[in-house]
Amino acid sequence: MKLQFRFFTTLSIAFLVGLSFWVVGAKAENQNYQELTPDCQGCHEVIREHWEEGSHGQAFVNQAFQSAWNLKDQPAECLTCHTTGYDPATNSAEYEGVACTVCHTPANDNHPLEVMPTKVSSRDCGNCHIDTFAEWEMSVHAQENLSCNNCHNSHTASIKGDDSQRLCQSCHNDKVHYFGNTTHAQEGLLCIDCHLTITDTEMGDGHGSRLHTFSVNMDTCAKCHIDTLNLESTKIDGDDEILQSGLLPDFETTTMEQPDNVSPIGFAILGTLIGMAVGMLLSPWLEKWYASFNRGK
Repeated sequence: MKLQFRFFTTLSIAFLVGLSFWVVGAKAENQNYQELTPDCQGCHEVIREHWEEGSHGQAFVNQAFQSAWNLKDQPAECLTCHTTGYDPATNSAEYEGVACTVCHTPANDNHPLEVMPTKVSSRDCGNCHIDTFAEWEMSVHAQENLSCNNCHNSHTASIKGDDSQRLCQSCHNDKVHYFGNTTHAQEGLLCIDCHLTITDTEMGDGHGSRLHTFSVNMDTCAKCHIDTLNLESTKIDGDDEILQSGLLPDFETTTMEQPDNVSPIGFAILGTLIGMAVGMLLSPWLEKWYASFNRGK
């Protein structure tokens, strides 16, 4: 009886273990992503939705691009960046817009068992965003090794989050905090209004709608303060000839070459008064101490 029980138990365990291995093996075999789903949309549905609504997904069908492209008689070189896998010989492309394989390449045949490679360097973004990349290279952000992905979502191509001010604050917390007390902030200005000014450059050559040097110059100030900055300059003798009258105070200032001599009598009187006050406070204590000292002798 014991032998039968042991035999039955052994077979049951063997069956369960074998069944579990079969399930795992079958699941792994069916994970051939290329066969089940010819593209990325089958599993990454949310990312696909974000991509379709973003600049990368809309790179070819975007109305602004289509208008500018048709105005230029549809130059083929534009399709190198506004489509994926463009072949000049056949004038055809694999996909419209910037598809997944532009940044996730080379594709793994056994994905998702292996992680899909991802290009995350700003240099890769600069292959198409040529002018913007050149501007960024001159910025403090580049010098501090911040990449495009620190501020931008790769799939939507927009900034991370809905609030640009909060995004700046994630690194520049003190500056954004104190900026809130300034006249600019009270007038409704944000960091990007001065540090990411809108450009008026014609479309093309891979530039963005905003300047990515993040620096502020006189042109930036002049967009709002043109009346103040457009004053006639006044030549001033000395080393300050470059200053403009609008930047100088409208009152005359005088400087004493040497201060007047101060009489020591005032200091003597003040010292005497302070000494008297201290003596009056300490004298009773000193008297008691002296009396006790003599009695001790």
